[in-house]
Amino acid sequence: MANHDSTAAQQGEMPGGAAGIFQNREANHFVLRGENKQIDFSTSSFAGGPILSYTDEANPSGSRSFSGEQIDIVERPFVKLVTVMIYIIPDAQALYLTLLLPKVNLPQHASEVRVETTAVVSTHRVTLMGPHGVDGQVDTYETLTLKGTADFVLS
Repeated sequence: MANHDSTAAQQGEMPGGAAGIFQNREANHFVLRGENKQIDFSTSSFAGGPILSYTDEANPSGSRSFSGEQIDIVERPFVKLVTVMIYIIPDAQALYLTLLLPKVNLPQHASEVRVETTAVVSTHRVTLMGPHGVDGQVDTYETLTLKGTADFVLS
């Protein structure tokens, strides 16, 4: 027979079913670096929506900031996929960044925790006729290993 009290404690509840005051907070701000790239992402801001800052240290003109509807967020059971369009060159290509954002719980006495995740940089070749006008492979992908911190910021 399962021990309800230990199961409840794992779920952040007090024995007997009362809501626990010792629940972990879910991180909502991430600062990540890897392979000459830096990503600063917040799930919410004072303006109300998410914000993402992308810095490409190898190409400073490729650095961008995004907010609100410029950021596409798809939630799956074990990950949030956060996608932005870095740039588009008409009749050539579009570059997208998709951040695989893990769920991160902050322990009670920690202001931040170390995290490691992946981002995918997708190059989508285009022509004035659309993707059907491209010869060969239309999409290519590069993976980035990112390390950094996650914390909780009031917004």
